[in-house]
Amino acid sequence: MDDLQVELDDLRLKIDAADRDIVTLLNNRVQFALKISEVKDKLGLPIYDELREKKVLALIENANSGIIPNESIKRIFSLIIKETRELEEKMRDDSKK
Repeated sequence: MDDLQVELDDLRLKIDAADRDIVTLLNNRVQFALKISEVKDKLGLPIYDELREKKVLALIENANSGIIPNESIKRIFSLIIKETRELEEKMRDDSKK
């Protein structure tokens, strides 16, 4: 195997490891969000909080010091928030049955 193929394989292994880390972090984030949803339910608060979501996106944008453009980061996190909210709504609906 030539040096470039070895480098390619090594880089792909690093991406695979990073992907596993991302999945772990996403699952941790969702667990926190589900716990927040339980507290909100007990307080009679809705799942969706527009001001909080805007604040989260602003915090993420401010934390971004990498090569990914802020608009891309915001789109990624908007999708994460949307998917998390859908899980929260499903869990809330399931608990009411």
